[in-house]
Amino acid sequence: MYVAALSMWSAAIGGTVHVSSRGNARPVLLWSALVAGTGRGKGTALRAALHVLDKSLGRFLATHTTSGITSGASTINH
Repeated sequence: MYVAALSMWSAAIGGTVHVSSRGNARPVLLWSALVAGTGRGKGTALRAALHVLDKSLGRFLATHTTSGITSGASTINH
């Protein structure tokens, strides 16, 4: 749940918050993947993170979330 929440939060603020490193401003982003077998808690972690962040992120999650990506090929197609 923690990684899912951090990833969602960083996606929401990534275009507006930057960190300076060696004179270069870089957006704050965390890339992650929830990987496990079927029924092993990926959906539970995602739903818990959505519940915690839903009000604070407003419509961002509704407009920046997709479903139905089940393979590498569907990721490329999307």
